[in-house]
Amino acid sequence: MDNSKNTNYSNMKINILLLALLIGTSFLLSGCFSTMTYTKANQKNQDNFTNEGELDDANFLVEAKSASILEIKLAEHAAESGYSAAVVEYSKETYSEDKDLAKEINRAARKNKIKLPDEMGPEHQRVYNQLVAADKRDFDKDYMYALETLHRDNLERYQDFATDGHFDDVRSFAAEHLSLIENHQNMAEEVRDKLLTTY
Repeated sequence: MDNSKNTNYSNMKINILLLALLIGTSFLLSGCFSTMTYTKANQKNQDNFTNEGELDDANFLVEAKSASILEIKLAEHAAESGYSAAVVEYSKETYSEDKDLAKEINRAARKNKIKLPDEMGPEHQRVYNQLVAADKRDFDKDYMYALETLHRDNLERYQDFATDGHFDDVRSFAAEHLSLIENHQNMAEEVRDKLLTTY
């Protein structure tokens, strides 16, 4: 009788431990794979930074990350669905540099405890949705036009924060990557000019 009680008690302890382990693991996994949305990142930064300059830097990096995700996703799509060889070549050439830029954005954010989204903001998502839904021939021209607008906006922001950023890391990040954005803009303009003579 005593042995039976001991066995039941031991089994109950094991079951409780297994349940606790299962719950703990599920919490850990949900934390590892949870997505930081654009809205959540902005909200966390607003909660964390009361200084206007710090919040401006956070907003700059959030937008830079969103734009970076857009460029990477569009490059992936263009490499598979671009009609013109020039467009496909451009997307493949800039893809790795865009991926490296995203890593640098993450690094600058980490140093200053800025939260970044794992997804695009609504405006960049709208641009992406429109472009991937476009006809294959229309995609090339629309893609290059979208990049021209995106690069122009990025250049303006990066120039501003290269001189007026609050955090040293944010200023140096913006200054160091201005030439990359300018280079991509020039390359995109060359591709656009080729498309104008082709179509």
